[in-house]
Amino acid sequence: MLLEKIINQKDIKPAGDKVNLVDIDPFFVGLAEEGMSILLNGGNLCIVGPIRSGKSTLANYIYFIANLRDIEVIDYNNYDLLALKQKLMSGNKRFIVVLTDDIYLSLPLTCSVINSDTYIDDFIDYLYLKKNEPRKRKVSIYDIPRYYYYLYKLKYNMSKEKIINEYKSDMTKYIVNTIFGNSKELINNYLPLLILGKEYLPFPPRVSEIILKYFNK
Repeated sequence: MLLEKIINQKDIKPAGDKVNLVDIDPFFVGLAEEGMSILLNGGNLCIVGPIRSGKSTLANYIYFIANLRDIEVIDYNNYDLLALKQKLMSGNKRFIVVLTDDIYLSLPLTCSVINSDTYIDDFIDYLYLKKNEPRKRKVSIYDIPRYYYYLYKLKYNMSKEKIINEYKSDMTKYIVNTIFGNSKELINNYLPLLILGKEYLPFPPRVSEIILKYFNK
């Protein structure tokens, strides 16, 4: 069963790209400078958007060029939901935090926001220009977000079927690892209660909604 396979699979994909100055893609320079300006002015930075939309890579770029000792990158990919909340509420350091929209709307954070939705489409156009290829905008995609399809097609040249399977796998890992902390028992115990009345559970309402949508409830 896919769920059991994911729960038994403890590995987490690396969050973004490791950064050297020469590695920073020109497209991200302006965004990285925007993020650095927020940090230099004493604020916290939230980079928010859907899964696999370049958030972690941008966070690493900003962290590298800002070079501030009191800043920490906190990435949802490396925590379950409760541990992430505890980490962010500890207040030991200022942060660059990488979050999905659902988690961001569920946490009481004070931060300036860069949303990947504001740049991801331009980034895809930029990648097509770099490859000197026309972007096929009439691809029929119903099972996955368009940005996800284009990014994986450009990076890995996968078939549509493989990209759809990759997206489903990523979403399963997001729900199982991040939201439920890799606990099959927690999923089995809480899913029926979520269906009956998600507002009474320790999961924030927005997170509860995405869980139910994922399980088609």
